[in-house]
Amino acid sequence: MAASSIEDLRSKLKGLADMLGGGAEPGVAVAVSVSPPRPKPRPATAAAPPAARHLPPPPRQFQPTVRPSSSVLQAANAHARDAPIGGLLAKYKDAEQAWLKEKGRLQMAVKAEQHRRVKAEGELRRVQDQLAYRLGEVKHLKEALRGRDGRITALEDSLRAYELEEGGERTAQETVRQAEAERDELRASMQELLARLSAANGVISKADDSMQALAAQLEEAVAARRLAEEEAAAARQEAESLREAVSDLQFRTGLLQQLSDLQLHQNDEKTATLRALLQSETLLDATGGSDVLAGSSDSEDGHSQ
Repeated sequence: MAASSIEDLRSKLKGLADMLGGGAEPGVAVAVSVSPPRPKPRPATAAAPPAARHLPPPPRQFQPTVRPSSSVLQAANAHARDAPIGGLLAKYKDAEQAWLKEKGRLQMAVKAEQHRRVKAEGELRRVQDQLAYRLGEVKHLKEALRGRDGRITALEDSLRAYELEEGGERTAQETVRQAEAERDELRASMQELLARLSAANGVISKADDSMQALAAQLEEAVAARRLAEEEAAAARQEAESLREAVSDLQFRTGLLQQLSDLQLHQNDEKTATLRALLQSETLLDATGGSDVLAGSSDSEDGHSQ
């Protein structure tokens, strides 16, 4: 609204400048400057809540200040020197009255804006107070929720006192009924938990029995393994003794083979010697030769034995 008023004032001042200048100078203009008012010092108040600190500040109010430019003044002075005094004064009075009317209208608009600003600030303070109150309520509710668990445990003790009272409030009775319902639910859950624990104990006992059976089977397997290891050790010892006996027999067989080979070699040498003697001693007589042959045969029998 203030911006539209400023635009209207600007157009009216431009028309006034055209009327005063008579269209002699095309460069005549009116300068309208709008400067924001200086903020008034606010009285010291209590610290606002944390949520109110982040709220945006109220909008600033603009106060229009109108002053004619130097070119307008120069054009008015030049036209005043050439125009008649009566017409110039009439035009000036009309322009002054129009300007005063516009100024009054703008002042009323400014007062209305100030009233709306004050109302908006009051609404803002009310909203801030409501927000602080709501934050306090939320904090109180959080503290109440934190203490709910403690109150539930203390509710059983306070139940006896409520039963002794003759006329308890309906809200307290509703709380008692809710507490009893929660207690029944807890008892049911405890019974279910006990049933599950008993079932788990049965499963654990069965597992213990199976573990004992497995331990007995393991002991039997260990005993069988030990017996098998002992039998394997005995078999290895027997195999070792058999290998030793075989090696001994092989050694004796080798010795006997060597002795038989040596005896055969000696017999061959003796036979060759006797044949050589028989061939060389052709001059011996038959009896002498037979005696020699008989003696050699006796010696061969002794060696073979």
